[in-house]
Amino acid sequence: MDRDAEIHLLRPETSVAVKQCRTLTPFTPFFGASPAGQLDRVLGLAFWLITFSEHGTFLAGGLPCDRPELIAEAKGFAARFKDLLERCARGSEGRVMDEAVKEAQRMLCFLNWLVAALLSGDLSANVFVGEAVHMVTETRRFLMIALDPASTPEPGMPGGDRCSMASLLDTVGFWLMDQAAHSGLLQNLIDSLESRYHHENAEWRKLLEKEGLEAQGLHAATLCGLKTMPAAGRLSREATELSVGDRDFTYDTFLHRERNDLLGVAPPLLPYHMARESEHARLVIEKMAAMCC
Repeated sequence: MDRDAEIHLLRPETSVAVKQCRTLTPFTPFFGASPAGQLDRVLGLAFWLITFSEHGTFLAGGLPCDRPELIAEAKGFAARFKDLLERCARGSEGRVMDEAVKEAQRMLCFLNWLVAALLSGDLSANVFVGEAVHMVTETRRFLMIALDPASTPEPGMPGGDRCSMASLLDTVGFWLMDQAAHSGLLQNLIDSLESRYHHENAEWRKLLEKEGLEAQGLHAATLCGLKTMPAAGRLSREATELSVGDRDFTYDTFLHRERNDLLGVAPPLLPYHMARESEHARLVIEKMAAMCC
């Protein structure tokens, strides 16, 4: 079945949103090289390594200048994950995994401290609390996938060739809520005077959260032994289409801001980072659904 036919199977609200995203500028640069010259990778350990390296870069750019030791620590994470990525690309993925887990655990400790410091007011930085919490969530997800693949499998990672209905719904729920968090971060970057993009982003976030909460509910029902098909199959189709829409919506928003010289507050890697995660979500859900549905 082609993609247009698939869209007609979605619920009206989701179908309308996805069709609207089909009119946006596709995020074609995503499939080439990023501005940093790193080839975009969307599956396997390389995806997580480049994600965490960029997290370190974003943190270093948002920490206060009078705390050089914190900036140095963030830059250290960026450099070490980039080194692991280069080693992974040379075919050393198996040997890199253990080091990646240890480095992610160290980064998680740093992020937990950062969130606490921001919430208590002990640290003032250009890093949104929501942004730091978002990084915590993704780091924990990677550690679950790496350390317990039996309960949290992911295609492209060790143990990712197995899938259950529960793990599929858990994955759908995680990535939809993760992309909703992206929309929340975008909302902080879009000037409220840009009414069209401000409103569209808010509506897009509501839709992602609604579908994400439904996936979490179906996941809980599955764990209780209830049958969740065909709802799970329909939701996984919607999640893949929403991930494509989120990827292109993010790019179109940044393209609009760049044309109007409004991109100064956002790191240049940010649209590539967000879109790569949306593409990762699409591929992971698509592959898992093919195994389970």
